[in-house]
Amino acid sequence: MLNRVLSTRLCAYGLIVAFIILKIPHLSYPFFWDESWPYATAVHALYEAGPSLSPSAIAPELSRGHPPLFIFLAASWMKVFGSSLTAIHSFPLCLSAIFAICIYEITRRIFNPATGVLALLLILFQPLFYVQASAVLPEVMLAFFGLLALYFYATERLFSMALALICSFYTKETGLTIGLSLGLVSIFRLLVKDIDRRTFYKHLAAFVVPLIGIICFFIIQKQQLGWYFFPFHVDLLSHTEVSRASKIKTGIKVLFLVDNRVYITISCMALLLLCSWRQMTQKWASIIQEIKAAWRPPFSTTQLFILSFLIFLPVFIVFCAFNFFIHRYFIIAFVPLNMLLAAIMVQASRRLSTVFPMLLLVIGIFHFWNQRQLNEVYDDQLGAYDGMYVEQMMIQYLEEHYAYDHPIASDAYLLRTQITD
Repeated sequence: MLNRVLSTRLCAYGLIVAFIILKIPHLSYPFFWDESWPYATAVHALYEAGPSLSPSAIAPELSRGHPPLFIFLAASWMKVFGSSLTAIHSFPLCLSAIFAICIYEITRRIFNPATGVLALLLILFQPLFYVQASAVLPEVMLAFFGLLALYFYATERLFSMALALICSFYTKETGLTIGLSLGLVSIFRLLVKDIDRRTFYKHLAAFVVPLIGIICFFIIQKQQLGWYFFPFHVDLLSHTEVSRASKIKTGIKVLFLVDNRVYITISCMALLLLCSWRQMTQKWASIIQEIKAAWRPPFSTTQLFILSFLIFLPVFIVFCAFNFFIHRYFIIAFVPLNMLLAAIMVQASRRLSTVFPMLLLVIGIFHFWNQRQLNEVYDDQLGAYDGMYVEQMMIQYLEEHYAYDHPIASDAYLLRTQITD
């Protein structure tokens, strides 16, 4: 009965509709933190100047030297739907809704419908994704194109993969880690004879073409602005081993521990151990032989997706270790990771027929509890909405007192910029 319900897509699309309904009240909130400057300001500037992909279309202080696809699409959206807060925030929410559909459909195809439903439940309502889903910031769009690239690679659709890669490269430099990771997967597949040299060269072409495209952007940026990468960002690169090690530890915590995700990680491990306790009594040598037999080429679509992510994850974390990052940057790894955790949970609970319905209920309670626990005022925390509400009240006070010509003082630069705008 449960399998029939899950296979109808009713649960999955019901979750997505509920997610959208819960997010609608957030559309009218003001911009918060990095939204207020530079991203929303950059979108408005490009809206006024006319949508363009040129590096010099807006001031570099606003573009920060990043590839401009997100700002370009957001400014184009404003040309159609207007410049109100609701109109602007509806762009990332619409993108997030399409992303949610893709998360489910990809997980359904690679694993099964039950895993798709569980993946949605795990991803959509965790603060890291939930808060960012309506934010005028590029991380959700980058994660969207990154997931498409992983999926198209696993299904051997190289042309579609190349399109997804060029879109991810033009969204943010972090997208290059996806291309690098998939390139390493192809090299590995060549070495273990999962693909021949002719197929490898096709893969190579699918990686090189998007890479040439983004290199051209940075060459043009050098010609127009005098640098390849925004100098301020270059100065933030980590130069010490202590700093890089600290960032690696922080990255692992973001993915597996913070925001009460430690309970999801522990639950996943406990389910896996509970359902495989008989196998644990076997000799380790026989277990290793079984794993080797299961992962001999040719690799299936599911195996390629898992392999691609397992190579991408350390590449991405090492990339973050050398660069400045904040928690929201990890959405690109957070989504496929939770798809994989959902697959492990479903596979484990299949051997315990009464576990899966309880699993859905427990995760629902977990999100409800999180709504009341995680109220810090950051752009990946639910307390961000309290901060936005305070901003609204401040601005309303200033407007009621007609204080348009008064100077604004604040020790928070981004807040001062938001109120000024």
